[in-house]
Amino acid sequence: MKIDGRAPCIIGVAARTWHPEEVGEAGAPEPLAMWDEVARAAAYDAGRTALLERLQSIQVVYCQTCQYDDPVARLAERLGADPAHRHYSGIGGTTTQQLVSANRGPDARR
Repeated sequence: MKIDGRAPCIIGVAARTWHPEEVGEAGAPEPLAMWDEVARAAAYDAGRTALLERLQSIQVVYCQTCQYDDPVARLAERLGADPAHRHYSGIGGTTTQQLVSANRGPDARR
C-alpha cells in the first residue's frame, strides 16, 4: 500500500481526566491549562516535545465553562506555535470525531 506523503499523521496522543479526589477543594484547572497539559503530553508521547513549535494545525473543541476571546490563539501562544490552520469547533456530541474525520485523507486541510 502506497502512503500519500501529504496525508496528515497523528504522531502523539494523550488524554487526561481530573478526578475530584485528586484536585480537592481547588477543583480542576481552567480549560486552557488543561489543553496545554494534554498537548504537551501528546508531544512527549511522540518522543519530540519540540514538535509543538512546528504544529501546522490547532483545533479546539468548544468549551462551555470558559468563554475565551480566542481560545485557539491563546493555546498556540502557550505552546509556542504559529499554525497556519486554526479552528474552534461548534457544540455537538460528536465534535471531536468530526474534527479528526475532517482532517484525514489527501484532500484534507493542511
